[in-house]
Amino acid sequence: MKMLEEMSEQAVDILFRFIENADFSDLDRLEDLVAEYRNDLESSLAPSGHHYAASLAAALAGRSRAVDEIWNGITQMEYVRSVYADCRKRSGTESLSVRLGGLREKVFASGLLLSLTGTGEGIARAEKALAPRTGRYGPPVLAAICTAESLYSVITNGVAGSVRLLVEGALQVGFAASALPAARLGDTDVGSETVLSHYLSSGPLWERIRMGGGAYGAFCQNDVLEGLFIFSSYRDPSPLASLEVFHQSLMEASRVPVDSSALEKLIIGCYSREVQPRSPADKGFTAFIRLLYGITDTLRTAKVAQILSVAPGDIMRVSGTMLEQWDQSRQCVLAGKKMLNDDKNTSFTGIVHRYTL
Repeated sequence: MKMLEEMSEQAVDILFRFIENADFSDLDRLEDLVAEYRNDLESSLAPSGHHYAASLAAALAGRSRAVDEIWNGITQMEYVRSVYADCRKRSGTESLSVRLGGLREKVFASGLLLSLTGTGEGIARAEKALAPRTGRYGPPVLAAICTAESLYSVITNGVAGSVRLLVEGALQVGFAASALPAARLGDTDVGSETVLSHYLSSGPLWERIRMGGGAYGAFCQNDVLEGLFIFSSYRDPSPLASLEVFHQSLMEASRVPVDSSALEKLIIGCYSREVQPRSPADKGFTAFIRLLYGITDTLRTAKVAQILSVAPGDIMRVSGTMLEQWDQSRQCVLAGKKMLNDDKNTSFTGIVHRYTL
């Protein structure tokens, strides 16, 4: 919540009114909200298909990725469809109202953690306004955490049993994604893989999938928290072929050194993303997220130092390491029926699962 310093008291009142007085008894309104949410998810498939494909490809990499897929991926979309179907009957809406009320009570009982960003005077005023409202809450309490394996069973059917997942949707375009093991924050290869992702995104993937293949975009990124290297294509007319391009781009990067001048520009681009200016509000939010995720300044400083010290040989080395682990990659293609024909991908020999969304 953003507020003027002189409006701290009123802002805190509004904030806690929303937190403490959430009411799910208006069943007609609840039905409308479920329908609205379901429609929002359905309409997001075409503009955000690359996120859905990447989420499914990485869903079995660990607990955090599994939770992300359940909350924000195709698994969530299919769950909301079932909730919407249940709410077509009044009894289904009544059941949902009870469940939401129970969730609200669990949230209240789990404690509270607040982050304040502002001037010294503004923070002091906000703390004074918060004091009488936060006394009833204790510090955050971690409930028994379910295992990653138990979450995997919740994820959309077919993910756990396949290495390549083909998802058919009502789409005129396609989206391809591949996720494979990579370095985690604190590992020595994080900097090299960060530069490699920038090189592949702005070079081979862009030239072959975007310029040559006609896709709207192609990129890759290294998820340093989960230890993943993720390839994606966006609005792709040939998503199955793009999976082969992902593999070929790594193969070439492992064999041909990056030009020193080009590498310098890549490093500058990666460095600028790490140190880009932020607004005070953005700084405060980012600091709060880093606190929750355990990302210390020491880890961040080490990552920047690694980026600045990357040499051409490092790019070739980490590319070769990923190639050796390519058989551990998980792939997902989200596309229309015509695009999911059998392909001649020479780098893939795993189990394929196909289903209709």
